[in-house]
Amino acid sequence: MHPATLEAISNAAGMDLIPVMDWEIGHTNIQVGAKGLAGVRELGETPSPPLSAEEVASMRQGENDDRLVDDWHVDSYQFVCVVMLSDASTMAGGETAIETGSGKVVKMRAAQMGGGVVLQGGYTKHAAFRTIGANERVTMVTSFRPKSLTLRDHSTLRNIDFETSDMTEVHYQFASYRLKLVSDRIEDMLQKFTERKKNLKEGQELILRDELDGFVEEQVYHLRQTVYEMFDRVKDKW
Repeated sequence: MHPATLEAISNAAGMDLIPVMDWEIGHTNIQVGAKGLAGVRELGETPSPPLSAEEVASMRQGENDDRLVDDWHVDSYQFVCVVMLSDASTMAGGETAIETGSGKVVKMRAAQMGGGVVLQGGYTKHAAFRTIGANERVTMVTSFRPKSLTLRDHSTLRNIDFETSDMTEVHYQFASYRLKLVSDRIEDMLQKFTERKKNLKEGQELILRDELDGFVEEQVYHLRQTVYEMFDRVKDKW
């Protein structure tokens, strides 16, 4: 991913983000027009043209226009960037529905073509409203996690379809990045101890039990969650 792109997404999120892993770099959501599923095969690299004013005006507005087109859910990763790939100039609806802590549902307007929205999808319950006034609605979703070594990684594998995915590759990439994260945390802790030792004053403790105990407990939790995601979450599927 280009550094400028990653910087823009991190700025929108309010913290430094990085992609989760290569296998989950992104996926595409498609809502097709009047041709239904058959129309997906006709989609090309160029977005479908917007509808004319006459076509938009002739479209019937009904009770189903303000309905959700997917189930309420949270994402498998902490952050997502949703980029609009379709011409949305005549598009109505298509907002992201977000459930707040009080249970109230708010609508987040979709971006125009080439624009993106950054969402804490792993923590925020959300869904999508139906789109009208366009031949298609195609969005690209890329997943991210915090770059900081001190923040807990809440990534899961619940979005993986074990029947269609190469689970050998999924497990390799998931385990690799999770183990690398522990390795980086240990290296960072060792560096802190080394720097502290250089400036240690007489009578001061170099390593506090509570500090080290908390660090170890966090890594044990992280590793146990890694095993759970890889094997226990879908143990009845194998």
